[in-house]
Amino acid sequence: MSAARTKDTCLAARYRCLAARRGKKRALVALEHSTIVAVWHMLSRDSDYTDLGGSYFLQFGPDRAARAAVRKLHQLGYQVTLTPARRQPSSDPPESSWSMSWLPSWTAKRVP
Repeated sequence: MSAARTKDTCLAARYRCLAARRGKKRALVALEHSTIVAVWHMLSRDSDYTDLGGSYFLQFGPDRAARAAVRKLHQLGYQVTLTPARRQPSSDPPESSWSMSWLPSWTAKRVP
């Protein structure tokens, strides 16, 4: 299914998440199911498809995303220090409905 190969879409993010946990074939079947459900809703409500974006699932578990990033860096041999991000007021309007400014900033250095 080509939706799994696209970049920065909700369906591609769902596929990557499921493929990591359940395997590629099961993730593909789950993605097909999600597509069928979306098509059914579009036809029954006479509405257009609105993609939620590739970072949609990150907003539900920011702590989980940070832990996963730290774990991956540890596996690569980095030592990671997390510090909370400082929110600065911006005069520019946001490009999307939400941003990832809530994620903590981090530094990593390679441990020999």
